[in-house]
Amino acid sequence: MDEKALHEAMENISIIKGVMERTGKSFTAFSKIFIYWGMLFIVNSIIILMMFSNEEKRLDLLNSFPMLNFFPIGIIALIAAFIYWKVSKKIPFVGLEKHLMKV
Repeated sequence: MDEKALHEAMENISIIKGVMERTGKSFTAFSKIFIYWGMLFIVNSIIILMMFSNEEKRLDLLNSFPMLNFFPIGIIALIAAFIYWKVSKKIPFVGLEKHLMKV
């Protein structure tokens, strides 16, 4: 192999290494969001299970405080948005993960 081809191969390897490092960092943030959202889903499931297992108490509470109707959905959605905002603030999404989050 001549020196030019060897030098070009080394440049290509360093470019590939850089892309892999950036992708690894950005997918780390991407995976953090899904891990936190998964834990939030577990908490939400427990809340919903408790609400439906105590149906009579839940209906009495909702009659007294109708705004609590939005409790699980509204609070969980706000927490999920906060998680997304907090993680994406630390490591902004670029490229593929930005498009995946849109989907």
